[in-house]
Amino acid sequence: MYKDEIKNVKPHDGNAVLNAGAVNYLPAIKPKRVGCLCCGSNVETHLPMDTVLYMGFGGWMITKNGELFYMADSNLEWEQFKTLADIEKAAKKDTKADWRAVCDTPLYGEVFQRQRGKWVLVEENAGFA
Repeated sequence: MYKDEIKNVKPHDGNAVLNAGAVNYLPAIKPKRVGCLCCGSNVETHLPMDTVLYMGFGGWMITKNGELFYMADSNLEWEQFKTLADIEKAAKKDTKADWRAVCDTPLYGEVFQRQRGKWVLVEENAGFA
């Protein structure tokens, strides 16, 4: 995804709004699917802190109050991508912000919202293909 395309990405539907310095949390959902049938990954209700925030043909982006906060360069090596734990350090310093981890891949997408120190699944979608 190119930098100028990022402006047009709507990583969440805007249902969580900042209200007098507090975040209105979206309801947590249970995953409707079990993950990739090829690689065996499972969809989580809470995003683990060791999640690698990769970017390639799809991948992860982090938003803060609806604005892009982090998205890796797709040319990085696997070890160079940040993890959710790296982002959590910044999120702990600004707990009144609406933090989201958005995964957008060809056949599946999901959105996690930071709620009281945990990253909770709040949306699933069919991805971008």
